Amino acid sequence: MHFIVAWRFNVPDSGGLIGQELSAVLKPYSWVRPLTDFYIVESTQDGQYRKIIDDLTAVARRHADAFYFMVSPPMNGGRYEGWLKADLWPEINKRST
Repeated sequence: MHFIVAWRFNVPDSGGLIGQELSAVLKPYSWVRPLTDFYIVESTQDGQYRKIIDDLTAVARRHADAFYFMVSPPMNGGRYEGWLKADLWPEINKRST
């Protein structure tokens, strides 16, 4: 299974501190970032999906109104389409098929 996580900053992230906190939430997992703040995350264990949402929400609470994030429902299979660097497609496919 996999799911998508995306965020958008509403204020400048001075020093990149909030971005570092957000990235730290995803770091332990298998993910690929095909666009600036758009991640495809592989979910291999029960509870990972909920833990990531809870951890991202904790960052959002610490930085109220500084950014928004969205998480898709977990998905099995599927195929992404788009215009990206060719070397990203194997990484995307590894997590989404």
